[in-house]
Amino acid sequence: MRNVKRHLVICTAFIVCWLSMAAAQEATWTLHASSPLSKHQPGTLEEIFVDEQGSGTEGDTEDRIQWGWWPWSETTGSNWPDDDAIYRSGALGLNLSDSTSPPTSVNHTIPKQPMVLIDGHVRVVSGSSGVRSLLFDVSITPQENLTNNTLLYVVLTENKAIDQHERTMHHLVRDMRPEVGFSHGQDNTTHTVFELPEDHLVAAGVDLEAYPRGWSYSLVMFGGIEGSNNSQSILAFSHGTVPSSDMDVSSSDTLMAAIGMVIAVILVTTLFANLRTREKSMPRITATWASDSSTKLLVRMEAGAVPFRTVNWSVTSPWKFKGQPAKPTLQAFEVKELYLRFVHEGEEDCRFEVSLDLEEFGIWRQHLWVAKHTPIAIDGSVEVNGPDDEE
Repeated sequence: MRNVKRHLVICTAFIVCWLSMAAAQEATWTLHASSPLSKHQPGTLEEIFVDEQGSGTEGDTEDRIQWGWWPWSETTGSNWPDDDAIYRSGALGLNLSDSTSPPTSVNHTIPKQPMVLIDGHVRVVSGSSGVRSLLFDVSITPQENLTNNTLLYVVLTENKAIDQHERTMHHLVRDMRPEVGFSHGQDNTTHTVFELPEDHLVAAGVDLEAYPRGWSYSLVMFGGIEGSNNSQSILAFSHGTVPSSDMDVSSSDTLMAAIGMVIAVILVTTLFANLRTREKSMPRITATWASDSSTKLLVRMEAGAVPFRTVNWSVTSPWKFKGQPAKPTLQAFEVKELYLRFVHEGEEDCRFEVSLDLEEFGIWRQHLWVAKHTPIAIDGSVEVNGPDDEE
């Protein structure tokens, strides 16, 4: 009997190798760990913007999940990332300019019955570079028609983080990525994959190979139901531990694991192909100061593989548009340039946003940040309509 099991495992291993070589023709990758998305539904999500000592966060409880936001790297010299914290505080309308104030907390109620069903797996993978990243292979099914500003936050937190100054913080948000690539229609199921790519994780100080344990993920959908006055509620929630490749596996699970690997090879290869197609569809927008004026920006809009139309422009005070900016429509791969003019030069860096309606993808929002008097093009990091947006 032992020999029979041994031969089965060997044969399965040959099948895995054969399929892996076939899959490698389309994508070079390695699957390190995988687990189903968590079904646990706590009662509260608490977002905490900590003070300069990193205090304010505690351990998660059965009924409460925490996100710890750190916005003080520039003033403290910490190696913790703070760009997502600064963006998120702005999205929530918080003023964190006074670093001596106590930690700021924002609580969100998580419904017992989610309005959107999310199912799938979280996977740790690596590409040809060998650096590990996270893939979320999900199916998303709204139970009601959703508003256009609905989006999904994909968040990676570190359970206990320590920076180079020996500060300690729980549930530090290392990386956050908003996503909108899903249907808003009732009972329409979208099968897709979302990624926290290797370059984002490296920039955020995440090394899933050297430190495979101690990380958690959150998939949280913020938005509203058509006809409802509340456009900032949680519609779906999943929070769990990022799987690691050093988890113990009993010998009785060896054969099933090998068979699962065969399925995973086929599935992840397809997911990577879909992901590449999606990335090619996204537009690219850059901005530079005009050579003859410190109150005029030259904006270059370059469409991806799908057309889009410009819906709206907005700028953060004290900057103010002079007149209404143009709202061009671009066909696939088309390039257009336009000027944004401002009433006067602001005392701070210029931050502005543009809302785009992408064919097949819906409303996207791109945030750009141009340093004052800096004539260097700065790519906007793609954001999407969040709970704070108003159409």
